[in-house]
Amino acid sequence: MADFVGYVSIVLMVVISGAGLYPDFFTRTKRTKGIILFVLLLATAFSALYTFHRGNIDHAKDTGRIVQLQQSVKHAENMQETSAKEFISGQKEATGVFVTKYDELSARLAALQTGIKTADLQQQADGLRKALKVTQDALVVPKATLSFSLKDTVAPTLDEALPVHDDVVHISFLIRNLGTVDALDGQIVLLLCADCSYAKESSGFIKVNGAPDNQRNFSFQSIPAHSQLQLFEADIKVLPTDPVIVFGVKILCRTCEVAPLGPPAPDMTAHITLLRGQ
Repeated sequence: MADFVGYVSIVLMVVISGAGLYPDFFTRTKRTKGIILFVLLLATAFSALYTFHRGNIDHAKDTGRIVQLQQSVKHAENMQETSAKEFISGQKEATGVFVTKYDELSARLAALQTGIKTADLQQQADGLRKALKVTQDALVVPKATLSFSLKDTVAPTLDEALPVHDDVVHISFLIRNLGTVDALDGQIVLLLCADCSYAKESSGFIKVNGAPDNQRNFSFQSIPAHSQLQLFEADIKVLPTDPVIVFGVKILCRTCEVAPLGPPAPDMTAHITLLRGQ
């Protein structure tokens, strides 16, 4: 309908234009008028046919595009539907595999629990314990091994008789590193018996704030493996009635075994017999 209206409009415009160009059209002879009208009609028909032809071409192109678009949409919908089906199928298959594996593991666990007392399982347990022990041993970090002695002897000397002068006994001792690991960043803590006191401060030892009166500390940076520190000395004031005194050391360092709480260990404790009147 729109194309027809367009065609009529074109014809009317041609007629009006012709009338404007030839105002004496209606006064001309019949033959001349017929020729003019024929030419106008021929031009109008040609224009209409051309317009109609172009319209058909454009319509065919639009129809082709619409068909292609519909086909593309249909293809995309089919692909989406196929992907969804494949995904759901894959999910079901994966779930089935998981359930199967879970059931198998559950069955194996039940069998192990049932046969826990069998010899075969006992052998497996023994092998596991050995492997665990190897792993634990590999995780153990070597520590420095320090010893305490009153004399420079192969075996530590922890008992000695020493003379007393004016209730003061002079002692000396050694700290040695017998192991293969350096003792690093530590302290030697010298602890006297409760009735003893320091007749004078020992070289290198200090009294730490808050520490008891019978304790002195010596700091060191390193005691290399298979070596010893210098000879330590101390003058200890004792009671006139004491026949024997006891003192010891505790050694704390970054690479040492952790020292136990309480008094010094037995291998870090010395007994001094007091010799009077000599």
